[in-house]
Amino acid sequence: MSPHALFAPLPNALWKEHRYSPRKVEFLSKALSDGAHRAGRHFDLMSGISQGDDIAKALVEGAKENELSTLVAMQPFTGPLADEIPQITHALAEAGVSLQLVRRPDDVELMKHATAGFFGFWKKTAKLRDRAPL
Repeated sequence: MSPHALFAPLPNALWKEHRYSPRKVEFLSKALSDGAHRAGRHFDLMSGISQGDDIAKALVEGAKENELSTLVAMQPFTGPLADEIPQITHALAEAGVSLQLVRRPDDVELMKHATAGFFGFWKKTAKLRDRAPL
């Protein structure tokens, strides 16, 4: 993969709507920022995060600003962001931008075992985790 731009909008309104604690918002913001900066260094691209209340709007603006016709993002397995994917996809499509969601094979393999409870998952995936380059 050879990206042409890298940007990560923070879904502030989503976090507020789901009543994320200030500590959780701080952690997620730092994690997204760190991930964006690491990816930027890896691909030799400018990177950063953008603040805003509408993640779909921020993605459309970022795509237009960088003259992109396709965005590639990690596909969330579940949760509020996964619930927003149809609206995000629709907003991008209206702007002429496609959204390609991807998953790492190791994540897919591990998540097959996430059926109930952390400790059961941890036990069932020990061998997989030992060999996976996480």
